[in-house]
Amino acid sequence: MLHDPRPAEPVLRVADLRVGYGAGTGPPTPVLGGVGFELAAGEALGVLGESGCGKSTLCLTLLGLLPPGGEVTAGTVRFEGHDLLALPEARLRRLRGRRLAMIFQEPGLALNPCLRVGEQIADLLVTHRGWRRRRARSAVLELLARVRFADPQRLFRAYPHQLSGGQRQRVVIAQALVCEPALVVADEPTASLDAVTGGELVALLRSLLRDLGTALLFVSHDPAVLASLADRLAVMYAGRLVEVGGRDEVLADPLHPYARALLACAPPAGPDARGRRRPLPTIPGSAPDPAAPPPGCAFEPRCDDRRPECALRPPALARRPGDRRVACVLYGEEEG
Repeated sequence: MLHDPRPAEPVLRVADLRVGYGAGTGPPTPVLGGVGFELAAGEALGVLGESGCGKSTLCLTLLGLLPPGGEVTAGTVRFEGHDLLALPEARLRRLRGRRLAMIFQEPGLALNPCLRVGEQIADLLVTHRGWRRRRARSAVLELLARVRFADPQRLFRAYPHQLSGGQRQRVVIAQALVCEPALVVADEPTASLDAVTGGELVALLRSLLRDLGTALLFVSHDPAVLASLADRLAVMYAGRLVEVGGRDEVLADPLHPYARALLACAPPAGPDARGRRRPLPTIPGSAPDPAAPPPGCAFEPRCDDRRPECALRPPALARRPGDRRVACVLYGEEEG
């Protein structure tokens, strides 16, 4: 754990969050369908799922950054006593960067190409803490050293296009942490990096968050990334959480059929006994169309364990022994 024990009141509490996208000509197409979870100070929750399952929409919703057409249709998001969904934009702006921060997938798009990277980080201290430029510059130089830049002075003066992808992502991490927020939301920040660089960034982020006691929500399609970072895992499919539990328990013994199938799709370690390349495991079929969701479990058409009742209605998350919850009729349907 990054921080233990958990406080009585979570830093973040999400309940029955429902989000859709539309063009204003009809009801929005559902993308998130009743997502709920809690996150404690210093805890790292990994959200695992295929592309299109709603992970990025979840991240953007938490920070009030849904694009045009996005609409929260139900639910609550409570953060440090604030109902984020009810706050006006001016109040959200005061929280973003100071108490809430986000690390985006594409650092090249997250950084202003016309401003030096050091000034972009210092702006947060000037805006949210009221520091003078000289003091902010000194703090940023120290932080650039902490994120393992050998020459912070040079990096402070550099423009984003002068840096590699890994360097830009470290700048974005520094930008997210400079005000020591209570919560960082990371939307697949290693997806565009090679495995070595991505692993180094995960280790760096884990170390920095441990020092700060900051909570982390980290979304990824890669179980290996989350295995080295998260305390708990939440598996998402078609806009719903289908399994939530401790990292080691979920990875070693996934209960939901989708979680089992997804984790079984890890690339083979090497050739077979005859030296032939092993086929890449896949899940047959495809995810349902959000505009025409099935009446029952969204994974039912692709599930080897399906039963007749699976097609009737979506199962609620059922509490299992320990800190695990699973949305599957195989484990009961009492909501926990």
